[in-house]
Amino acid sequence: MRRSEIIGDEREGLPRPGAGTTEPNAGDSLPKRGGLRVFATAITRGMAAAYRDAFAGRRLAFASPAVAAVAGLILFYGAGFVVYGLPGPVHGVAILAGVVLAVLGMLAGIGIAWSRSDSATELQPADAPSTRTVDRFLLTLAVALVIVGLVAIVLYLVRIGGVPLFMSSVEQGRVEASNRGGSALRVLSLLALPGTWLLIAVAVSSRSWRWLAASGAAVLATACLQLATANRSNAFLVVEVSVLAGLLVWGIRRVTPRLLVGLAGIVAVVIVAAGLVGAYRFEHSPETWNNPDIKRAVQVHDYVGLTELALRAYLIVPVQNTNLTMAAVPAHLSWRLGYTYIQPLLTTMPGHQTTFDQDIKTALGQVYAGGGTVPSLLGESYANFGPPGWFFVPLILGFVLTWLYRCALVRNDPAWWALYAYAIIAVVNANLGGLSVASVFPMIGAAILVFAAAGLPLLRTATQRLR
Repeated sequence: MRRSEIIGDEREGLPRPGAGTTEPNAGDSLPKRGGLRVFATAITRGMAAAYRDAFAGRRLAFASPAVAAVAGLILFYGAGFVVYGLPGPVHGVAILAGVVLAVLGMLAGIGIAWSRSDSATELQPADAPSTRTVDRFLLTLAVALVIVGLVAIVLYLVRIGGVPLFMSSVEQGRVEASNRGGSALRVLSLLALPGTWLLIAVAVSSRSWRWLAASGAAVLATACLQLATANRSNAFLVVEVSVLAGLLVWGIRRVTPRLLVGLAGIVAVVIVAAGLVGAYRFEHSPETWNNPDIKRAVQVHDYVGLTELALRAYLIVPVQNTNLTMAAVPAHLSWRLGYTYIQPLLTTMPGHQTTFDQDIKTALGQVYAGGGTVPSLLGESYANFGPPGWFFVPLILGFVLTWLYRCALVRNDPAWWALYAYAIIAVVNANLGGLSVASVFPMIGAAILVFAAAGLPLLRTATQRLR
């Protein structure tokens, strides 16, 4: 055991009002300036403590928000600027400023959360494995979610009458399948995702190879069935969160340079796999052949070229789509004022409701196969709150992620690590698509994992008292 850094509650002496002054406001401004200085000092100390923790013992805490969230923001938008370039003199400079504000906001959120943490809190050693006791309540919840989700997705495919991944047009087939399959089965099928993450967490904590094999099979089945519906993001999300949750529960939370190379290799495999799936989508979506480069690569069966084009299409999304969102709001769409974060909930209701990515596509008069134009994290923040959103939305995200990270370190519980693994990956992935603009799943997944981490222990305690 080691104690966390003692920060946040320390206070420097505030400037005292000048004694005997006759100016009514002379003393009032000094405490205000002193208060701001103390607040800024607390944030700075919090950030320093977060990064001391992230690099403690010369081993990198790769999943810490100070590392993963900040690096994800910089790398996604940095790659976008390199591949896409500056989208015009006005928007280009604005987006650059937005990235700087977002990084500063994220760091401020991390600093605030770390500085406000209880200085007396005992943190588990960074590499301490989670408890090996199998939580029967958690296991039952995880198995039930997986079974319901897998049955729902099979019924979804039966109702569609085919497999969208193998239809003549993958991209259009995905959209049409979503309309034919119905929202009820689509939502129920998503329950398998948090179920597999909790199952992986329980299996790893038990160190039982039988449970590890069963949970691995559940992850594989869920990913393959999600991919069969042509929902690429859900298929990758299943695997990404499962791997990270497994590593964190096992106790692999800090890495040496050698292990960091191994993690980089895993990331590279995911990137290549994304490119291959994108290449398949291009080859089997005739609507994308309007692009001469894609058409040429398809004609000569240049799969390497298609993979490169798919990866480039992903890399330019953060910058390109932030630019498109700024072109749509407020010129064609009014300021959203937070509405995009709850808009996906409406898609579960009867009738036809749109998500914000579809609104952007319609507002800009875009015509292409598939869904809409996802706004990216900065685009979504801008559409809701204008330029101030570039600072304050990342600030909130940094605060929440850091709070969850420290809770997981304190409790060292499988469910808390599963919750944190999903949260950090969701925020990193949001640099591409935004937080919740095209799917209701982020709300469902978060609610289930919060219940598993915080609500289930309360239910267990209440049940034991009734016995």
